[in-house]
Amino acid sequence: ITMAPQDHMARPIHGDWRGDGIRLRIWRGGVATWSGTRGEWRRHSRLILFTWLPDSLEWTAQYDPIGAALLTTMMEPDSSTRTVILRKGLRW
Repeated sequence: ITMAPQDHMARPIHGDWRGDGIRLRIWRGGVATWSGTRGEWRRHSRLILFTWLPDSLEWTAQYDPIGAALLTTMMEPDSSTRTVILRKGLRW
């Protein structure tokens, strides 16, 4: 199987992302899930914005296409924040 060359930024980000005990699923169509919570995501080049429903918690993630990683600052329900590196899982 061969593929045409692809720019790093053209790689899709949907799929499983894991790290620090967290599993994030990014679906096509702007839908994401995390710990049973459903939300929305929007991509702006290397910046990905997540909005978690129903309380509209927001996360901001920086996408590293070469390392297949997301550096995200997570807002917890108690208003605390933590920074986590999530790696894209090709097979878990």
